[in-house]
Amino acid sequence: MKNGRLDLSDAQRLDDTVLHEISSALLHTGDILFTYVGSLGHAALVDCDDLYYLEPGVALIRVDKTKVLPAYLYYWYLNSPDYRVREERYVSRRNIPFDHIRNFKISLPPLERQRDIVEELEREYMARIIESERALSKVHTNLEMLVSKLAL
Repeated sequence: MKNGRLDLSDAQRLDDTVLHEISSALLHTGDILFTYVGSLGHAALVDCDDLYYLEPGVALIRVDKTKVLPAYLYYWYLNSPDYRVREERYVSRRNIPFDHIRNFKISLPPLERQRDIVEELEREYMARIIESERALSKVHTNLEMLVSKLAL
């Protein structure tokens, strides 16, 4: 997991027999993954069904979608300074007790309010992504200009 996304750079395709044997570990759209061993506290929201499976050291959080939107819980985790401060005490141990993950306590607004919050956060994140892409494009342009000047 990197930057809230699944990092598939080293992913390998499993054959169908193996997939059948680990079907209980297959991930589904809306599942939230949370690292609790090694590189702590990274989270990702799964965006498709049955293409990934759960690895050791990663907790699966599968919510009751009649009570909470997966994206709401995901964004809550990413934006909760209170939660992050509590988790910092585990960093030196390089693991977070699984029971602690099981006992996440959050306040849940009604689903409609959760949708509004998710939509607003996604608008904000998209605006930041667009702004970052523009800034990166300017850096590339400036770098190309510098390289062309040095080549003279």
